[in-house]
Amino acid sequence: MKNKNLVVAAVAGTAAMTLFSYFLSGKKDKDFREPALLGKLVKRILPSSEKKISEVSGWMMHASVGFLFAWLYRRLPEIRKMNPDLPDDVFVGVANGVLGAIMWKLVFSLHPNPPEIDFKRFYKHLILAHMIFSTTTLSVMDEEAIPLLE
Repeated sequence: MKNKNLVVAAVAGTAAMTLFSYFLSGKKDKDFREPALLGKLVKRILPSSEKKISEVSGWMMHASVGFLFAWLYRRLPEIRKMNPDLPDDVFVGVANGVLGAIMWKLVFSLHPNPPEIDFKRFYKHLILAHMIFSTTTLSVMDEEAIPLLE
């Protein structure tokens, strides 16, 4: 049942992070919506593709990366040895956010036509968003958090 718990944790963490990103995008009038940005990147590389296809691609990529990070959380011994508590979960989120910002910066720098966004604020946003992702994902992964799935 641990794999079922992993899927639930990945979905919960990605959903929490994405809701935060959509909320903050609306509040700050900035586009910090990771799935939408990924969809724009796809559409700009494949301009003849249907908009719906690029949007779905963005969501699939975002969900896949969320699952990958959740899977890494489960597999990395350094994380498994940590206490399942808020300070450790936040630390993992900050580290994950820095890695995420580096990955996004690489994607934007390699893309031939990246969208115009406030990159500095976006990267700062990613730290907070990944803190939400990690605290949610690791809390759900805690075997006591979902006893019905064990």
